[in-house]
Amino acid sequence: MGLYVPNPYVQKNILTCTSGTKTPSATNNYHSLTTNSVTITPGTWELTGYASFSFSGSALYTDVGVGFYGTNGADTSSAPTTALSGIANLTVDSAVTGNNTTYLNTASTFAAITIPCVTTWVSCTADSTIYIVTYALMTTAANSRITARMSVKKIY
Repeated sequence: MGLYVPNPYVQKNILTCTSGTKTPSATNNYHSLTTNSVTITPGTWELTGYASFSFSGSALYTDVGVGFYGTNGADTSSAPTTALSGIANLTVDSAVTGNNTTYLNTASTFAAITIPCVTTWVSCTADSTIYIVTYALMTTAANSRITARMSVKKIY
């Protein structure tokens, strides 16, 4: 009888979430999204994700961001209180640590854009919940539409 090695690409080893569409209450905030988290089990996982920033009417973005955290955003200008590296029983295995947040700051404004998160590997020894959180600085918050998506794949 040979050694059994699970295939990391089997569907049961992939978890995804897509947030509800957020219309922010104000500009310059980290957003409290809904359905924007996954709970991973012990092992090594690859985290990927992206956020889409669009509008209804007119909303121009000057700064946007998306990243992985241990807590959700709170619709304030403060980053979530728990960085990815601050989750108990979890270690960030990638070269980039902390929140693994991608920010895009521009000298001009743009009406719609999609940006990726930094692909991140983590290892955990107990079930851990990870959130994908967005940030935006825009001209008209009431016209903004923001959605985030995360996919995690168990490697080991």
